[in-house]
Amino acid sequence: MIDPQIISNLQSDNDFFYKMFYLEHREDFVRYIMKIGLNKEEAIVVFHESLLVLRKKAKANSLKDVSVSLKTFFYAIGKYKAYDLIKIQKKEILVFQEEIMDPKIPLIEDEDQSELIQTIKIKFQELGKSCRKLLTSFYLEGLSIKEITESENYENENTVRAQKSRCLKQLKTLIINGRNKK
Repeated sequence: MIDPQIISNLQSDNDFFYKMFYLEHREDFVRYIMKIGLNKEEAIVVFHESLLVLRKKAKANSLKDVSVSLKTFFYAIGKYKAYDLIKIQKKEILVFQEEIMDPKIPLIEDEDQSELIQTIKIKFQELGKSCRKLLTSFYLEGLSIKEITESENYENENTVRAQKSRCLKQLKTLIINGRNKK
């Protein structure tokens, strides 16, 4: 829950509050965003953009229903702003390690990569149509979870995340089974 006094200050033009907020949060926020993959200058831009979003939400009275701390909420805004910036710059976002690191799949040498790529292409075609569409939209077309939710008429973003996770797990299983048969 965000303190109503902080919400009130965010809604105001109180220079002193914003200076204190800046001094209190900027350094840690920038370090956090740099861990996501941005350089310091980009992280500072994300800090400023996130602060503007936070202020806009305060002015729209949408912070009263927030059930997490101000810091958690503010950092979440920053994380999504950073991902948007990375997407715009067409940088690769590292997939969560648990999705790609599997002890059953040995590390591959360069000469084996083309074989693995072929296996992935073949096994990808074995997925159902909805999984192929979802994974193509997210990984190849670069659509966000929100964009996929809207364009494919999913119930909500959590449904898309869960479906994406199931599709990736299914693809990984197909690849492992395909490699073990050799």
